Amino acid sequence: MKLFPYERVELKTELTHDLIIERFYSYVHRPVPPGNPFKRKHIERSGYEGVRFNNLLTVNPIINYRNSFAPEGSIEIKNVTDSGNVIIVVKLNAFATAFCLMFTAIFVFAFIGIAVSEVSEHQFSGFVFIPVLLFLFMYGMMILSFNAEKSQLMAFMKRLVSDDLID
Repeated sequence: MKLFPYERVELKTELTHDLIIERFYSYVHRPVPPGNPFKRKHIERSGYEGVRFNNLLTVNPIINYRNSFAPEGSIEIKNVTDSGNVIIVVKLNAFATAFCLMFTAIFVFAFIGIAVSEVSEHQFSGFVFIPVLLFLFMYGMMILSFNAEKSQLMAFMKRLVSDDLID
């Protein structure tokens, strides 16, 4: 079972390694260092920022609202000599994953504690379902927020490594 959103696609491309890197630098902006939120106003050309680490390209959407569950994308270039395979991965960022794991553990312990308390007292109330409902609300919010940005990011990264022109 897949608890956290994650998508991995392997594509065959006709573009060379150097052409993919060139397209990356022309359509993806360098991230603005934290501390000056007013500098983001000039980044409106493509809507994406990213960094290159050898054959790994990271791409993040630039959004004008707060979305803690926004996806992170990465493109790994497999064949660097000629056209070859690339692996595109879209996943939840590490801080959001840690946040969700922490609150899932809290909900599980709260559910177990309330259930044991109600079983030992030989009474049942709807109070036992509160942690379950809170977990379902958090999980639904995570999935909906992630999927709102995922399809656009995945389409952009596929166009980045294919022969299609990026508008």
